[in-house]
Amino acid sequence: MSAALIKTALGLPVMLAALLGGWLAVRSAHSSRLSGQLGHANAFASGIILGTGLLHMLPESHEGLHDIYPGYPVAFLLAAAAFLFLLLVEHVLLGQRGHSHGDLARHGQHELGDELAVHAADHRLASFVLLAGLSVHSILSGVALGAQSAAGRTAAIFFALILHKATEGFALGISLTRNRVESQLAWRLLLGFAAATPIGIGIGAIAAQALEADVASVFEATFLAIAAGTFLYIASLDMIGEEFSHGDRPFAKWVSAVVGLTIAAALAGH
Repeated sequence: MSAALIKTALGLPVMLAALLGGWLAVRSAHSSRLSGQLGHANAFASGIILGTGLLHMLPESHEGLHDIYPGYPVAFLLAAAAFLFLLLVEHVLLGQRGHSHGDLARHGQHELGDELAVHAADHRLASFVLLAGLSVHSILSGVALGAQSAAGRTAAIFFALILHKATEGFALGISLTRNRVESQLAWRLLLGFAAATPIGIGIGAIAAQALEADVASVFEATFLAIAAGTFLYIASLDMIGEEFSHGDRPFAKWVSAVVGLTIAAALAGH
Protein backbone atom coordinates (compact mmCIF):
# COMPACT_ATOMS: atom_id res chain seq x y z
CA MET A 1 0.00 0.00 0.00
CA SER A 2 1.38 3.42 -0.97
CA ALA A 3 2.07 6.15 1.54
CA ALA A 4 -0.69 8.25 0.00
CA LEU A 5 -3.27 5.51 0.56
CA ILE A 6 -2.08 4.94 4.13
CA LYS A 7 -2.40 8.63 4.93
CA THR A 8 -5.80 8.82 3.27
CA ALA A 9 -6.90 5.86 5.40
CA LEU A 10 -6.16 7.97 8.48
CA GLY A 11 -9.10 10.09 7.43
CA LEU A 12 -11.56 7.34 8.38
CA PRO A 13 -11.14 7.65 12.18
CA VAL A 14 -11.17 11.44 11.79
CA MET A 15 -14.51 11.15 9.99
CA LEU A 16 -15.84 8.86 12.69
CA ALA A 17 -14.74 11.33 15.39
CA ALA A 18 -16.70 14.11 13.69
CA LEU A 19 -19.80 11.95 13.33
CA LEU A 20 -19.49 10.81 16.94
CA GLY A 21 -19.36 14.43 18.05
CA GLY A 22 -22.49 15.19 16.04
CA TRP A 23 -24.28 12.17 17.50
CA LEU A 24 -23.35 13.22 21.03
CA ALA A 25 -24.70 16.70 20.30
CA VAL A 26 -28.07 15.35 19.28
CA ARG A 27 -28.20 13.04 22.29
CA SER A 28 -27.06 15.54 24.91
CA ALA A 29 -28.65 18.76 23.71
CA HIS A 30 -30.68 18.99 26.92
CA SER A 31 -28.33 17.27 29.37
CA SER A 32 -26.71 19.68 31.82
CA ARG A 33 -24.73 16.83 33.42
CA LEU A 34 -23.05 15.88 30.16
CA SER A 35 -22.54 19.57 29.40
CA GLY A 36 -20.07 19.96 32.27
CA GLN A 37 -18.14 16.84 31.33
CA LEU A 38 -17.82 17.91 27.73
CA GLY A 39 -16.73 21.37 28.81
CA HIS A 40 -13.74 19.87 30.61
CA ALA A 41 -13.01 17.59 27.66
CA ASN A 42 -13.10 20.64 25.40
CA ALA A 43 -10.61 22.48 27.63
CA PHE A 44 -8.32 19.44 27.64
CA ALA A 45 -8.49 19.23 23.85
CA SER A 46 -7.65 22.93 23.56
CA GLY A 47 -4.41 22.32 25.49
CA ILE A 48 -3.49 19.44 23.19
CA ILE A 49 -4.21 21.45 20.05
CA LEU A 50 -2.40 24.55 21.31
CA GLY A 51 0.67 22.48 22.19
CA THR A 52 0.60 20.64 18.87
CA GLY A 53 0.56 23.89 16.91
CA LEU A 54 3.24 25.66 18.95
CA LEU A 55 5.56 22.80 19.91
CA HIS A 56 5.24 20.32 17.04
CA MET A 57 4.11 22.03 13.87
CA LEU A 58 5.63 25.50 13.95
CA PRO A 59 9.17 24.44 14.95
CA GLU A 60 9.24 21.74 12.27
CA SER A 61 7.94 24.16 9.65
CA HIS A 62 10.48 26.80 10.65
CA GLU A 63 13.27 24.25 10.36
CA GLY A 64 12.07 23.19 6.91
CA LEU A 65 11.82 26.75 5.58
CA HIS A 66 14.88 28.17 7.31
CA ASP A 67 17.31 26.94 4.65
CA ILE A 68 15.31 28.72 1.95
CA TYR A 69 14.67 31.90 3.93
CA PRO A 70 17.48 31.96 6.51
CA GLY A 71 16.97 35.57 7.49
CA TYR A 72 13.22 35.65 7.94
CA PRO A 73 10.71 33.64 10.05
CA VAL A 74 8.51 32.64 7.12
CA ALA A 75 6.82 29.80 9.02
CA PHE A 76 5.57 32.17 11.69
CA LEU A 77 4.36 34.64 9.06
CA LEU A 78 2.40 31.88 7.31
CA ALA A 79 0.88 30.76 10.61
CA ALA A 80 -0.17 34.33 11.44
CA ALA A 81 -1.62 34.76 7.93
CA ALA A 82 -3.64 31.54 8.32
CA PHE A 83 -4.89 32.75 11.71
CA LEU A 84 -6.07 36.04 10.22
CA PHE A 85 -7.54 34.28 7.19
CA LEU A 86 -9.80 32.16 9.39
CA LEU A 87 -10.70 35.29 11.35
CA LEU A 88 -11.70 36.94 8.06
CA VAL A 89 -13.74 33.95 6.91
CA GLU A 90 -15.59 33.24 10.15
CA HIS A 91 -16.03 36.67 11.72
CA VAL A 92 -16.01 39.09 8.80
CA LEU A 93 -17.18 37.43 5.58
CA LEU A 94 -19.53 34.94 7.19
CA GLY A 95 -20.46 37.13 10.13
CA GLN A 96 -20.09 34.37 12.74
CA ARG A 97 -19.15 35.27 16.30
CA GLY A 98 -18.78 33.07 19.31
CA HIS A 99 -19.99 29.90 17.58
CA SER A 100 -17.68 26.97 17.21
CA HIS A 101 -16.14 25.00 20.04
CA GLY A 102 -17.26 27.32 22.80
CA ASP A 103 -20.80 26.12 22.23
CA LEU A 104 -19.75 22.96 24.07
CA ALA A 105 -19.69 24.88 27.32
CA ARG A 106 -23.22 26.21 27.02
CA HIS A 107 -25.00 23.80 24.71
CA GLY A 108 -27.52 22.93 27.38
CA GLN A 109 -28.80 26.50 27.51
CA HIS A 110 -31.13 28.36 25.19
CA GLU A 111 -28.59 31.17 24.67
CA LEU A 112 -27.05 29.28 21.76
CA GLY A 113 -30.26 29.26 19.77
CA ASP A 114 -30.90 32.91 20.62
CA GLU A 115 -27.37 33.90 19.62
CA LEU A 116 -27.61 32.17 16.27
CA ALA A 117 -31.01 33.73 15.65
CA VAL A 118 -29.52 37.18 16.13
CA HIS A 119 -26.83 36.54 13.53
CA ALA A 120 -29.07 34.99 10.89
CA ALA A 121 -32.73 35.59 10.08
CA ASP A 122 -32.92 32.13 8.60
CA HIS A 123 -31.99 29.54 11.25
CA ARG A 124 -30.63 27.18 8.64
CA LEU A 125 -28.26 29.82 7.33
CA ALA A 126 -26.49 30.00 10.68
CA SER A 127 -25.74 26.28 10.54
CA PHE A 128 -24.54 26.50 6.93
CA VAL A 129 -22.23 29.38 7.84
CA LEU A 130 -20.80 27.39 10.71
CA LEU A 131 -20.33 24.41 8.39
CA ALA A 132 -18.43 26.55 5.87
CA GLY A 133 -16.07 28.02 8.45
CA LEU A 134 -15.25 24.67 10.04
CA SER A 135 -14.75 23.00 6.65
CA VAL A 136 -12.12 25.55 5.58
CA HIS A 137 -10.06 24.72 8.65
CA SER A 138 -10.60 20.99 8.19
CA ILE A 139 -9.33 20.96 4.61
CA LEU A 140 -6.22 22.98 5.46
CA SER A 141 -5.39 20.72 8.39
CA GLY A 142 -5.97 17.65 6.23
CA VAL A 143 -3.58 18.90 3.54
CA ALA A 144 -0.90 19.44 6.20
CA LEU A 145 -1.35 15.90 7.54
CA GLY A 146 -1.30 14.37 4.07
CA ALA A 147 1.89 16.21 3.16
CA GLN A 148 3.85 14.91 6.15
CA SER A 149 6.80 12.59 5.66
CA ALA A 150 7.84 12.09 9.30
CA ALA A 151 5.89 9.51 11.30
CA GLY A 152 6.20 11.45 14.58
CA ARG A 153 4.69 14.64 13.17
CA THR A 154 2.00 12.67 11.39
CA ALA A 155 0.97 10.99 14.65
CA ALA A 156 0.93 14.27 16.58
CA ILE A 157 -1.22 16.05 13.99
CA PHE A 158 -3.50 13.03 13.65
CA PHE A 159 -4.10 12.89 17.41
CA ALA A 160 -4.90 16.61 17.55
CA LEU A 161 -7.19 16.30 14.53
CA ILE A 162 -9.15 13.50 16.20
CA LEU A 163 -9.73 15.67 19.27
CA HIS A 164 -10.78 18.87 17.61
CA LYS A 165 -12.76 17.17 14.84
CA ALA A 166 -14.95 15.61 17.52
CA THR A 167 -15.51 18.98 19.21
CA GLU A 168 -16.21 20.64 15.87
CA GLY A 169 -18.72 17.91 15.02
CA PHE A 170 -20.35 18.47 18.38
CA ALA A 171 -20.60 22.23 17.82
CA LEU A 172 -22.08 21.73 14.37
CA GLY A 173 -24.50 19.10 15.68
CA ILE A 174 -25.72 21.48 18.38
CA SER A 175 -26.26 24.22 15.81
CA LEU A 176 -28.22 21.91 13.51
CA THR A 177 -30.31 20.59 16.40
CA ARG A 178 -31.17 23.96 17.89
CA ASN A 179 -31.95 25.45 14.48
CA ARG A 180 -34.41 22.62 13.77
CA VAL A 181 -32.71 21.43 10.60
CA GLU A 182 -34.42 18.28 9.36
CA SER A 183 -32.73 15.11 10.59
CA GLN A 184 -31.88 13.74 7.15
CA LEU A 185 -30.39 17.03 5.97
CA ALA A 186 -28.53 17.49 9.25
CA TRP A 187 -26.78 14.13 8.92
CA ARG A 188 -25.89 14.89 5.30
CA LEU A 189 -24.27 18.13 6.40
CA LEU A 190 -22.42 16.37 9.21
CA LEU A 191 -21.20 13.74 6.76
CA GLY A 192 -20.00 16.42 4.35
CA PHE A 193 -18.15 18.18 7.15
CA ALA A 194 -16.63 14.89 8.33
CA ALA A 195 -15.36 14.21 4.81
CA ALA A 196 -13.55 17.56 4.52
CA THR A 197 -10.44 16.44 6.41
CA PRO A 198 -9.99 13.14 4.49
CA ILE A 199 -10.31 15.10 1.25
CA GLY A 200 -7.57 17.44 2.43
CA ILE A 201 -5.41 14.50 3.49
CA GLY A 202 -5.74 12.95 0.05
CA ILE A 203 -4.82 16.22 -1.66
CA GLY A 204 -1.76 16.68 0.53
CA ALA A 205 -0.58 13.08 0.17
CA ILE A 206 -0.94 13.03 -3.62
CA ALA A 207 0.75 16.42 -4.02
CA ALA A 208 3.67 15.38 -1.81
CA GLN A 209 4.24 12.26 -3.90
CA ALA A 210 3.87 14.04 -7.23
CA LEU A 211 6.35 16.80 -6.45
CA GLU A 212 10.11 16.48 -6.56
CA ALA A 213 11.85 15.89 -3.22
CA ASP A 214 12.99 19.48 -2.69
CA VAL A 215 9.68 20.97 -3.76
CA ALA A 216 7.76 18.42 -1.69
CA SER A 217 9.77 19.42 1.37
CA VAL A 218 8.85 23.07 0.90
CA PHE A 219 5.21 22.11 0.28
CA GLU A 220 5.16 20.09 3.48
CA ALA A 221 6.73 22.84 5.57
CA THR A 222 4.45 25.49 4.09
CA PHE A 223 1.21 23.68 4.83
CA LEU A 224 2.53 22.65 8.21
CA ALA A 225 2.86 26.35 9.09
CA ILE A 226 -0.59 27.14 7.68
CA ALA A 227 -2.15 24.31 9.66
CA ALA A 228 -0.32 25.48 12.79
CA GLY A 229 -1.96 28.86 12.37
CA THR A 230 -5.39 27.24 12.10
CA PHE A 231 -4.65 25.14 15.20
CA LEU A 232 -3.74 28.28 17.14
CA TYR A 233 -6.91 29.98 15.95
CA ILE A 234 -9.15 27.08 16.93
CA ALA A 235 -7.45 26.54 20.30
CA SER A 236 -7.24 30.18 21.38
CA LEU A 237 -10.07 32.15 19.80
CA ASP A 238 -12.71 29.45 19.55
CA MET A 239 -12.03 26.82 22.19
CA ILE A 240 -10.22 28.61 25.03
CA GLY A 241 -11.76 32.04 24.56
CA GLU A 242 -15.32 30.82 24.30
CA GLU A 243 -15.02 28.02 26.86
CA PHE A 244 -13.78 30.38 29.58
CA SER A 245 -16.20 33.14 28.69
CA HIS A 246 -19.15 30.93 29.55
CA GLY A 247 -19.90 28.02 31.82
CA ASP A 248 -18.83 27.11 35.33
CA ARG A 249 -15.74 25.78 37.16
CA PRO A 250 -13.17 27.82 35.19
CA PHE A 251 -10.24 26.70 37.36
CA ALA A 252 -11.00 23.02 36.78
CA LYS A 253 -11.18 23.70 33.04
CA TRP A 254 -7.87 25.58 33.22
CA VAL A 255 -6.30 22.53 34.86
CA SER A 256 -7.69 20.36 32.06
CA ALA A 257 -6.13 22.67 29.48
CA VAL A 258 -2.79 22.57 31.31
CA VAL A 259 -2.87 18.77 31.35
CA GLY A 260 -3.51 18.74 27.61
CA LEU A 261 -0.65 21.15 26.96
CA THR A 262 1.64 19.11 29.22
CA ILE A 263 0.95 15.96 27.21
CA ALA A 264 1.67 17.77 23.95
CA ALA A 265 4.87 19.19 25.46
CA ALA A 266 6.02 15.76 26.61
CA LEU A 267 5.44 14.30 23.16
CA ALA A 268 7.40 17.13 21.54
CA GLY A 269 10.65 15.72 22.93
CA HIS A 270 10.21 12.39 21.14
